[in-house]
Amino acid sequence: MKKTIFAMIFILIFLSGCSSSPDKDDVGEYGTPKVESLLVAMNSGDYEGFSKDFGPLMEEALTEEVFNGIIKTQIVDVIGAYQEGSLELVKTTEESHNGKNYISAIYKGQFELEEGEVAVTVWFTDDEDRKVETLVFNSPKLARENG
Repeated sequence: MKKTIFAMIFILIFLSGCSSSPDKDDVGEYGTPKVESLLVAMNSGDYEGFSKDFGPLMEEALTEEVFNGIIKTQIVDVIGAYQEGSLELVKTTEESHNGKNYISAIYKGQFELEEGEVAVTVWFTDDEDRKVETLVFNSPKLARENG
């Protein structure tokens, strides 16, 4: 009986050590200020502030030209300005893509022209810099307008 209990405890400890789910509080500590800053800069059309925490993939994909075009016309014009301070971290996971690890964080926030909440998904690099490598907005209005 003691061997069985010991084996079960060992298995539970081993399985909990294999978990790849990042700590939500840790992600909130480094991620939330970055995402809040990004959204506030988006409101004011400040590309430099918007992109200051971008990693290499985002720097290449979301240039100032794209920011002034797509972000304005397909995001801000549809759901409105982000309501400062409304950002809430909902879920974190660890993701892997093309051999690289990322921390995925799903936030919800309020935007002036969207009746409900907007989901903002961000992938951070899984290194000490925690750069933003993916940014996705999802809401009912965006789905209707851009779908």
